[in-house]
Amino acid sequence: MKKIASFFAAAAMTAVMFCSAVTASAESLVKPKVSAKKTYADQIVLSVDNAKTFPGGTSFAVSRSDRAVTKVSRNFASSVLVDDCGITYLKPNTAYTFTVTPVLSGNVFTELSTKIKVRTAEQTSYKIKKGIQAVKISGGKITVKKNLTSEVTAHGVLAAANGTEVAGKNVSAAKSYYVKLTDGSCKGWYVKKTQAVRIAEPVVVNTHEQEVAATRKLICDYAASMDGGRYVWGGTDYRACDCSGLVMISYAQAGIYITHSSYGQETLGIPVSFDEMEPGDIIGMNYGGHVGLYLGDGKLVHALNPNDGIKITPLSYLQYFHIDCVRRLVY
Repeated sequence: MKKIASFFAAAAMTAVMFCSAVTASAESLVKPKVSAKKTYADQIVLSVDNAKTFPGGTSFAVSRSDRAVTKVSRNFASSVLVDDCGITYLKPNTAYTFTVTPVLSGNVFTELSTKIKVRTAEQTSYKIKKGIQAVKISGGKITVKKNLTSEVTAHGVLAAANGTEVAGKNVSAAKSYYVKLTDGSCKGWYVKKTQAVRIAEPVVVNTHEQEVAATRKLICDYAASMDGGRYVWGGTDYRACDCSGLVMISYAQAGIYITHSSYGQETLGIPVSFDEMEPGDIIGMNYGGHVGLYLGDGKLVHALNPNDGIKITPLSYLQYFHIDCVRRLVY
C-alpha cells in the first residue's frame, strides 16, 4: 500500500510540475506583433516584430483564409515568405488576411492569435543577372533560347512550365516554374523562377495637390453613392441620413470627423466663393438649415426631405434655396 501511495504521490507531483511548466510557458507568451515587411504582386513577406520576446522553442502557425477558405501553416523565427496559401497562388492587387498564432510545447495558443490584412502590389519587379538563359515558350514547348548579355530589370509574373500565368490558380494543377517578363527589352521571354530576384518597386511620393485631389474624390464618390437613399431626420447611416449626416459620414471616409449640424458645418474650414467651388466643398443653405456637398461638373448631392430623399441635383436646383456660403475643408 505504501508503494502504491508513493507512486500516486510521485505521479501527482510530476503532473503538478508539468502543468506548472506549461502554465509558466503560457504566461510568458504575448500576442505576436505582425507586420508586412515587403509586398509584391506574387509574394508577401510577413514578420513577427517581437519574435525575440518569445521563449525558445516557440514557433508561429501562419494561416490564410479568403474566399477559397484555405490555410497554410509554417514555422518561422522573424519572417515568412507567402507565395501561395497551399492551394492557390496569390493574385495581384488583392487583399488577403493572415492569422499568426504562437505554438509552444505542442500547445496552440489561439487566444493569442494576431490577424493582419495585406494587399498585394499591382506588379512585381524582377532583376535577372547577365548570362542567365532566357527562353521563349509556345504550345508548352521551349522554342528559342538565349543568354542575356546584360543585367535585366523588368516586371514579371509567375508562370507554369507550359508558359501560362499561375496567379489565382490551383497550386497542384499549375506548378510555378518560370517568371514571364511583361515589359522591357525582354518582354515575352521566360527565365527560371530560381534565377529571378524580386526587387522593391520605386517609391512614388504623391504631391500635395495629388493627395488633396484623391481625398476629395474619396469623399465625393462615397457621397454620390448615396443617391436615391432615404432622408432620415438625425440619421447618420449610409443611404439613411439627413443633410448634415450625409456630409459628416462622407468626410469620415477620409478620416475627417466633423459636427453633425448644418449650422456648425457652415463654420468649418475656409470660405470660398460660389464661382471657385471645388469637388468636396460644403454648400450652406437656408440660413444654416440645410447643407449639400458639391461633386463637380455642376452637380451636388444632398439629403432633401422625407419625400425627395437623397438626390444628386444640378446646381440650377439651388434657385429654390438661399445660398449662405461655401466652405472648404480639404485644401
